[in-house]
Order: sequence, then structure tokens, then C-alpha cells
Amino acid sequence: MTKTFAEHCLTIDINNLIKRFRLTRSTSLSIHWNSGSEFESYPSSINVIKDMEDPDGTIYRLRLKYTQDSEEGREEIDTPIRLIRHPCNLGGERYLFECPRCYNSVYKLSKSPIENIFLCRKCNDLTYFSKNSIYNHYRHTKKIEKIDEQLKERHWAKTRNKLMLEKERLSKL
Repeated sequence: MTKTFAEHCLTIDINNLIKRFRLTRSTSLSIHWNSGSEFESYPSSINVIKDMEDPDGTIYRLRLKYTQDSEEGREEIDTPIRLIRHPCNLGGERYLFECPRCYNSVYKLSKSPIENIFLCRKCNDLTYFSKNSIYNHYRHTKKIEKIDEQLKERHWAKTRNKLMLEKERLSKL
């Protein structure tokens, strides 16, 4: 069974979310996605609401509210997401999401076509396109083409031997 690519899923990034909350100073935001063929079964917008906050403005929990089409009809989904603050080495702090399923600290939560809630990449069993063998084959082919061009230009024996060895190594992959 092939894995779904993370690039094909809806993703919420904590860094962009925190920036938007700090800039607008509001208690809720809306995130909108273009509805295309890839995202037909996905919500087109999500409301993100500050759920728990200290008087100093420190956010501890967010709520993701959206509507999802399912077999039973339209389903209202309300997911609390805990935020974790990590101190940085040179001062300040960094926010991370806590995955609702495995409780790992992550920068991004994704919604795959299989799950109804936003989870981390590992819980959604997602992979990146760059990890795919098709992509690696394409990348190796491009490198071999580049080496062929360099072999046409260079005449030094040492450099030529290095390039030939690299080309041979890439052809075996």
C-alpha cells in the first residue's frame, strides 16, 4: 500500500498561526484553502479559536472548528489542540502543537483523507514526495545528465575519473 504524500494534505503550521494571532490580536482566526480536485472531501475553511490564555497573552490551547462531509451527512468537528512552549537556547520561546493522538510535539498538523481530525505526519502515515523512489530516480537521472554535460567540457584526467566514478555509482542506484 502506498502512503499519502504530506504535500497533498491540508496542513496547519504553528509558526504561521502564532504570527497571525500576534498581528491581529484577536481570539479567533479563519484559515481558508482553495477547493480543488485534490481537496474535494476537505473542509474549505477552519475556524481557529484561542481556548485557554493567560493574562500575559500566552496561549495554551486552541480549538479547530470545521464542517466535514461524511457518509451520514455534514458533521461538525470541534477538536481541542494543546500548545506546548519550549524555551529557546538564546532566550524566548517556541510554540509547538501537541498531536491529539500520540502527544508528540510537532510544528505542523495535517488532515489526511482517511482521518477526520488534524494529526501529526506519523499518525496520518504520511510521507514526503522527496522520499519517494520515483522522485529519487528522477533526481539521479538529472544528476547523470549534468555529469554527461560536465564530461563534454572538462579534459583533466583526475576530474574526468571522478565524474565517471560518480556517474557509475548513480547508474547502479
